[in-house]
Amino acid sequence: MRALARDGSGFLWVGTQNGGLARFDGTEFRTAATLFGLTDRRVDAVAVDPLGGLWAAGRALRVRAGTSLVVAANETVSALALGPDGAVWAAGPGGLLRF
Repeated sequence: MRALARDGSGFLWVGTQNGGLARFDGTEFRTAATLFGLTDRRVDAVAVDPLGGLWAAGRALRVRAGTSLVVAANETVSALALGPDGAVWAAGPGGLLRF
């Protein structure tokens, strides 16, 4: 396990070293790699923004808002943080990005 985040529906999202992104509903885990179009099974950071967007990061940064999927960055992201203004900050070897 590399990262955890809880969304507004109560689901727990788990980023793993080799198992990709998984969602826990309180009873069972389901993998969600295809939901994000992740090409790598390593997810280093997970965050939920104030609008309910789910962010998953590893070798690329993906955002899922409703049925839309956005590739926010095609570079390695190792950490995500939410700012007090609702902005999402992403950090990796290439520096710091603000969304």
